[in-house]
Amino acid sequence: MPAVSKKQQQAMGIAHAIQKGEVKAKAGTPSAEIAKSMKPADVKEFAGTPHKGLPEKKKSNPGHAKAKPANPGPPSPAVAQPPRPQGVPRAELVPKPVGQLRKIPMRK
Repeated sequence: MPAVSKKQQQAMGIAHAIQKGEVKAKAGTPSAEIAKSMKPADVKEFAGTPHKGLPEKKKSNPGHAKAKPANPGPPSPAVAQPPRPQGVPRAELVPKPVGQLRKIPMRK
């Protein structure tokens, strides 16, 4: 499978050089990850693609999973809390945990 852009061909060329031992891999770079994960024959095939007729960078595919939707729609509304009734203390609105309540006798 040939490379689809000049950038991809260049990255594969660097990955091919890493696999051959001509270049030292820098950890975390895309070329180093490619060199680890792909077969040398596949990398060589991508790296051997001629530059002529290739775009500098591949245009995004609208059907691709990472592509943003054309119209995402309105933002979802935030969950609104119901208004607190007037005259009711906030502590009475909070549900009390079960099993942790005990009656304490009040002093006279």
